[in-house]
Amino acid sequence: SGWFLTAAAALALSSTFAMTMMTLGFIGVGIVMAFVAVAMTMINRLFDSRPEVEPLVELPERWFSKSAGELAPFLGKRGRQAADTYSAALQDLVTALEQEDRRAARRLKEEVDQHLGISQNYTARLNDYLTGLSAEHVPSGKLLLEFFYLETLLLNQVERIISLGSTHILNLHKPLEPEQMDRLDRMVADILRFCQVLPSSQGRQQPESELYRLRGELDHSIVLQVEGLIQDRYNYKNSLLYFNLLLRNLESAEILMRMDELAESALPDSSARDPVPGGPL
Repeated sequence: SGWFLTAAAALALSSTFAMTMMTLGFIGVGIVMAFVAVAMTMINRLFDSRPEVEPLVELPERWFSKSAGELAPFLGKRGRQAADTYSAALQDLVTALEQEDRRAARRLKEEVDQHLGISQNYTARLNDYLTGLSAEHVPSGKLLLEFFYLETLLLNQVERIISLGSTHILNLHKPLEPEQMDRLDRMVADILRFCQVLPSSQGRQQPESELYRLRGELDHSIVLQVEGLIQDRYNYKNSLLYFNLLLRNLESAEILMRMDELAESALPDSSARDPVPGGPL
């Protein structure tokens, strides 16, 4: 339906332009050209005026002179910020899906794209910093490189989640069914509980049990979706979005878990954490 409306709007606009030029001749051509120029100027100003998202943490070269243990608080704080960015974006997306809010979907995608760009820039800068450093900087450089790779991986997953949800809304596809939205609400609640116990290095509850609970809930939701497909209750677009939301959110939570384990491993007195029930991450 979204493509149909786009085509109908394009047909109406092109017909109006054609009638204007046929009726008014050269004056009509001038009017159309002026309209296009004004429209392009307004679109450019709109994109140029979008607020920039400031980097959450600076990465000066002095970090590479620190030991792995000294980096642990920084990594814990950065992991907490990544968890907050992820959980807030997910809550906003589910709300936009419930309300079919096209403006919120478009804004959310822009914000996540900016966060992803920042993380990718950090990873590129890390590669530059590593060039020419002495051997004593290898442990801290390795730790930072691994951590920011995981953060970029997380934000790539979040970007795909938001992009798929936003496309579903903007293209006016059939909304998710009420029972699906209820299961998504429960998924968001489970993810929030998981994110709230991070980072574990600050003495909070161990997150393994929350991740195990999340895996169980998402597995049950996948089973229910497959049953609905078999019974012809859900269409293709509906299932494509829903399966992506479930599986990509599980992958995102597991990436956060790996980030938390990496930050905890930097602590001088850290010990190997028991494996999460269900197998290694």
